[in-house]
Amino acid sequence: MFYYGRFQASQLKWLQKQQEHVDREIARFESSPSATAGDGQRCSDPNSEHFDPHFAVKLQGLLDQMAATQRIPLAAVPNVKACWDAERCRLGKVISIYSFCHVSFF
Repeated sequence: MFYYGRFQASQLKWLQKQQEHVDREIARFESSPSATAGDGQRCSDPNSEHFDPHFAVKLQGLLDQMAATQRIPLAAVPNVKACWDAERCRLGKVISIYSFCHVSFF
């Protein structure tokens, strides 16, 4: 169990860096009609629901693992699905009804 008190400056910097990384990955994926999904498949219609749960779960799992090494609680880690849904709403696209929980590989 991690302490939910104050974060150290290095932890906050790490969280900000990871949020920026998540935002960049999602924007890169959503901005191109020829973006590839995590399994290498091409997305034919950029307005279709092409949220890739496999990519999102892998990215979320990686973030969760790295957060554990920084002793950061999962509640503070960027939620990839929520970020992706927010970006799709901003772009006027449909959001995925697929949901998943934080995945721990430990």
